[in-house]
Amino acid sequence: MEACRTSCAALPSYSSVRPHVIAGAARCGIVQSINHDRDLERREEALKRWAKRQAAVEPALSWFELAAAACGFAPYPLLALAAEPVCKESDITETLQTYFPFVSLVLLMLDSYADQGEDAASGNHNYISHYADIDAAIRRTCAIIEQMTRKARGLRNGHRHVTILACMVAMHLSTDSIRSPDLRASTRELTNAGGPLTRLLLPVIRAWRTGYLKRRSPSLQLQTKRETRAVLPPGSRLPAPVQTWMIWKSPLNHLARSRHRYGECFTVNITSRSPLVFICDPEEIRTVLTAPPEVLHPGEGAITVEPLVGKRSFMLLDEAAHLDGRRTILPPLRANAMPRNVQTVREVAQREIASWPQDAPFALHPRLRALTLQTALRTVLCASGSTNDQRLTELHQKLLSMLSVTGSAVFSEPLLRHGPGRRIWRRFLHERAEVDELLYDIIRQRDRSGDANSVLDDLLNARNADGSAMSPTQVRDNFMSIVLAGHETTAAQLAWAFQLLAHHPTALDKLIKEIDTNAGEEYLIATIREVLRHRPVFLFAIPRVVKQPIEIGGWTYGPPAHLLACTYLLHHDPKLYPEPHRFRPERFLEAPPVTEAWRPWGGGRKRCPGLHLATLEMKTVLRTVLATMTVRPAAKSIENPRWRSVIVTPASGSRVVFRSRSRGSGELC
Repeated sequence: MEACRTSCAALPSYSSVRPHVIAGAARCGIVQSINHDRDLERREEALKRWAKRQAAVEPALSWFELAAAACGFAPYPLLALAAEPVCKESDITETLQTYFPFVSLVLLMLDSYADQGEDAASGNHNYISHYADIDAAIRRTCAIIEQMTRKARGLRNGHRHVTILACMVAMHLSTDSIRSPDLRASTRELTNAGGPLTRLLLPVIRAWRTGYLKRRSPSLQLQTKRETRAVLPPGSRLPAPVQTWMIWKSPLNHLARSRHRYGECFTVNITSRSPLVFICDPEEIRTVLTAPPEVLHPGEGAITVEPLVGKRSFMLLDEAAHLDGRRTILPPLRANAMPRNVQTVREVAQREIASWPQDAPFALHPRLRALTLQTALRTVLCASGSTNDQRLTELHQKLLSMLSVTGSAVFSEPLLRHGPGRRIWRRFLHERAEVDELLYDIIRQRDRSGDANSVLDDLLNARNADGSAMSPTQVRDNFMSIVLAGHETTAAQLAWAFQLLAHHPTALDKLIKEIDTNAGEEYLIATIREVLRHRPVFLFAIPRVVKQPIEIGGWTYGPPAHLLACTYLLHHDPKLYPEPHRFRPERFLEAPPVTEAWRPWGGGRKRCPGLHLATLEMKTVLRTVLATMTVRPAAKSIENPRWRSVIVTPASGSRVVFRSRSRGSGELC
């Protein structure tokens, strides 16, 4: 400290800037001391009183912005002026008015933005939280960044100040804590506000951060590794891009190898999210799925599908907001509401299946997507078939085209939406706008008294927790959530069902015999359960974002980790399922599934609300197809899995061969 004072005093013009340096340091000290008060109400009142006395500094700033600017005060630009032989008072004034409050405020807000997860977990004061919501905080911070840049450009040697500030903004935005998907859009807005140089520097500084540890001393590297092991379970040390490629290329093998090497919980680092912790133990999975919503946020973990379902979807909400949204959409999806959908599902299945080719290999999954989407639309929009067929056909075609984006890596990896992937993403945005226009038109013109049995009518007549009607945006987002969940996942699960049955003729013959003899549906249900166990389309439940520290299985997890209950590894645990890699529906005839060991529908507050509709579709399609046809494989082995959005589907589209047969004989025609 004494060396610092001596060095400053030796600067040629330090006497000119000294009063301003001392005043800024005093303001910073006062506000920092108030911030350390753990009593929230007392702290806020003290900051408001202090800011009221400072209001003349910049009347346009709110009380917490003034406090933030004081916290972020740094004397370096004033000391740079003091290093010059002659220091004009006008230069001091202009520099001070630029750096305090604007530069100081920007740097403190960016610090708060980067630390919001950690501060929420530890209870520390975070200035971002004072805005109405994160969107308002980002808009305001962007405006202040732009104002800061304009003022800096007007200073003497302004280009130097602008360059330094662009570097500082890029440095703050390069931290690992803000690289999660839910913050990517807002980080992009802040980067754009910083200007072209910030956009250019950001990837460079991120690359520098990645390689920084390699240049640190061996002792510090060892300390960092020990700290990492103390925070997260073991995992591969390969770079995140390599791990991303491995889990994308061969997800089942990669997960199985990781459990074999690292145990029942392991960490995977990928490019698009914070560290992913895969958990396989049944009891630990139950703890994850039933954890309090303020501790683990599953809504944030589902952020990948936001471009499709929208921000107001119940799927992306957490805590009370999620439960309110779930209660709104749940009644028409309960088991007791399924009888009204039976005829609709059967009619759609019979019509679509009649167009399938026979005696030649073809990719079944695209046909199943068209079938399940048609079923979902008729179930949601017109259970009695009264909705105009032309508009329904148009919506069906537009949705199929729009949803094709889920087959591209561009959808799940935002980094690919630039460069070559930009064309794919732009086409998706254009098609989404067309779907929204048509859907909002249907919502506006819906005759509520005409078809009182449809899910859309239930959504239109539903009320929020405060008694208000759902907005058109809420109706649209929840509609898209139901359609997406009832379309993509069911089609993929049926594609796996036909793949497995085609390659297991003994199980297929038993199922056909049950259908032909009208012997009930015991083996049909057992087959569906075994398909869901053997080839779950969700390899893991919705990721839970850690918001507060939680202890599970001897590990204490904190932000920004994501916890994943690994459904696939749970279903293939030999301690729970003997011969886990063998397709054998009989296992579910011998004993019903145990909840802790069979979780194809997730669990806890995020348990799939559409499970009854999906089960109805699977039973109806399998029974309708196998009543008149049999299925044979088009290749020697079952297809490998391929990612489609957040689910896995057969890599070649589930290529099979259908052949007609005589009902009752099981023989081919």
